[in-house]
Amino acid sequence: MIILIIVFNLAAMTFVVFEVWSQFTTQFMCAPVNFLANLCFHFFYVLFDVFILFKSYAVTRFSKAFGYAALLAVLYRIGWGISDLYCSQGQWLLPLAEHATGTCNFNQNGFTGFNSTVGDLVCDFLATIAAVGMVIKTGSYKLSFQELSVHLAKENGERFCMFRVLGF
Repeated sequence: MIILIIVFNLAAMTFVVFEVWSQFTTQFMCAPVNFLANLCFHFFYVLFDVFILFKSYAVTRFSKAFGYAALLAVLYRIGWGISDLYCSQGQWLLPLAEHATGTCNFNQNGFTGFNSTVGDLVCDFLATIAAVGMVIKTGSYKLSFQELSVHLAKENGERFCMFRVLGF
């Protein structure tokens, strides 16, 4: 699990490096740098989905039904990520004035970008359903409201801070 977290953090940092580089790149490097940024973007989110789903898989006590559903959700996300890598691209925009320089722009394919996001939502929804289902099944809802709310607030606060620091 720790290796997954380390690779996840490396993917996030690499994405940020390529994203910043794409703002200052040349015409020759525009498409490759944007491709690598998009690759790191999808890798980052797929790893996050795997992390959340594996955590939920453990919470469900390694339920085979949940495992198959999680696998299908991750494969859906990976499929649309690969499609997005193919359909979205960096494009060099020529300057409008003679003395201006061109700019590198990322053209996100709307259909593949939308479905990649749907894949992330499916993974989050599945993980949430598993967690809520196990809370109800095990009677954990009988914990005091303060204990449960403090735990959920802490976990969501950590996730929010991580995404804010990374700039998402």
